[in-house]
Amino acid sequence: FAVREAVAGDELDPGVALVAPAGAHLRIEGGRVRLASSPPIGGLRPRADLALEDLARERRDDVLAVVLTGMGDDGLLGCEAVVRAGGQVLAQDSISTAVDGMPRRVREAGLATMVATPTDLAGAVATACGTRVTGRRASDPRPPPLGDDLRTDGPVDPTAPSDALLDAVR
Repeated sequence: FAVREAVAGDELDPGVALVAPAGAHLRIEGGRVRLASSPPIGGLRPRADLALEDLARERRDDVLAVVLTGMGDDGLLGCEAVVRAGGQVLAQDSISTAVDGMPRRVREAGLATMVATPTDLAGAVATACGTRVTGRRASDPRPPPLGDDLRTDGPVDPTAPSDALLDAVR
């Protein structure tokens, strides 16, 4: 499982989480990434709603959206589309956020199937992808790093102690 910045033309891959680059809307068309320089929406470019709506339209119930720290209500409309299409939404809890706007809007709308710290959300995402996150101590309170430091090392042991996380993403 990898997390990296999206590049125009990237093909969607279940083992890769793509992050929109600064200054570009991340769009999905025909299973491929398109980076749009169209005007900001609500003052934002990238706008999470656009990518989430595209994913919901193309991948329907095969979408797992994760909403982390952020301002305003960006992501709310996209998460509504994900849920309508049968996908799932996870949101960061209020205690661990630096800015609680985006995850709070999603939580208040009742769209999140799981609310947790970034560390627990990373575990849930890895579980949903059939892998586990390694390279950090389970007791480490810091969120897992993005990029090359977030690694997996194979299938998840279904008897692992995080039954609540497993239930949340099933």
